[in-house]
Amino acid sequence: MMNQSSLKKEQRVPIISSLLLANSSMRMIYLSEAPPAPLDRFQDHKLVARTAGIKFSSKTTSNVNPQFKLTGLRLSKITQSLAEKAIKREKAKSTSYQRKINRRATTQNLGRAQACAAEVNGKTPSEPLLWRSVRHRDISRRIQFFLWMTFHDAYKVGTYWEQIPGYEHRSNCQYCHVPETMQHILLECSCPGQQTIWNLAEGLWSHQKSQWVEPSFGTILACGAINLQDQNGKALPGESRLFRILISESAHLIWKLRNERVINGTDPPNLERITKRWRTAIEGRYKIDLSLTSKRFGKRQLSKQTLGGTWNNIIQDRDKSSPAPWGGTGVLVG
Repeated sequence: MMNQSSLKKEQRVPIISSLLLANSSMRMIYLSEAPPAPLDRFQDHKLVARTAGIKFSSKTTSNVNPQFKLTGLRLSKITQSLAEKAIKREKAKSTSYQRKINRRATTQNLGRAQACAAEVNGKTPSEPLLWRSVRHRDISRRIQFFLWMTFHDAYKVGTYWEQIPGYEHRSNCQYCHVPETMQHILLECSCPGQQTIWNLAEGLWSHQKSQWVEPSFGTILACGAINLQDQNGKALPGESRLFRILISESAHLIWKLRNERVINGTDPPNLERITKRWRTAIEGRYKIDLSLTSKRFGKRQLSKQTLGGTWNNIIQDRDKSSPAPWGGTGVLVG
């Protein structure tokens, strides 16, 4: 008996998907070309075609009835991840969604981030790249949300309160008596906190070989897309990673100190308290990196080369006599 592979290509026949009885005749709906079939099945197709009074042909048709042309995802193969991506993709096509994301503040912040990143990197990052940089793996999850909200100017500060009767006074900074924008909070406020934190970050960076990039509002937003280079144009991945950590952690700490002062009504912390909290935040990131070098993290494992390139010049043993070994703990220099 002839096996499946021995059938010639011209002997392949279309699948008879449905036989409809109308006016004492049968008509066949072709869906697709069938795979090579065993001989007995092939003979059955010919027999059915002759019985129905249909002219048998080995040629297939490309015309597919629209009601049988299926689109979308097969339920038997779908996963939660695929379903979520498909829903987001369809949602992004809607006019209402595009109108919501094309906010004036968002567009302005994207432009500022692109300009600052271009000044440091030497080339302008695209908008999709900036949005991906917000979720950079070097930035902790809570700070990713903070950057995303800041990009969209979604926090209830500044002009937000001007639209609410009886709360207009909240639009101004309590210390500087100027509109309290996110840029003012992170970089300009005279209240103890922000200037001290940026000085600490710059002081720690002085142990690196490359020059400190003065933080700006655009630099904070684009910190995940910043890639530092030396004078010869060679990439500095370790220092770039440290810069992303310092900028993101420092900006987020300034925001938390502001919320504690404005929302909780606490007094501004003194210099010693601010310094301790900042060092705790940075050393906490170092400890997380240490734990990520474990093999149990699989693909998310952090190589010791990356760990050393990031922290080599700013972490030392607790006795402050030598650089910290990458198998143990350490503290910031200074």
